[in-house]
Amino acid sequence: MDELTQLRQAIDELDEAIMDLLDRRFDLTKAVGELKKQKTMAVSHPNREKSILKKAENHSHAESIKTLYTQIFTLSKKLQK
Repeated sequence: MDELTQLRQAIDELDEAIMDLLDRRFDLTKAVGELKKQKTMAVSHPNREKSILKKAENHSHAESIKTLYTQIFTLSKKLQK
């Protein structure tokens, strides 16, 4: 197996893990949305989002991670509505 194939295989394995984790995250997001509805709470929680984005600063690809999380927040809010 050549180096490119090995690298792509490693990426494929990570992609599968990321997708599984996103699936779990979105399931939890739906549960949070249901609780918020029961308690008549707002869907948006800007301070929590800021806190999560702050954690991205500990990573070498912080700006890319922040961009992805901003998109995740948007999708999560849609699931909570």
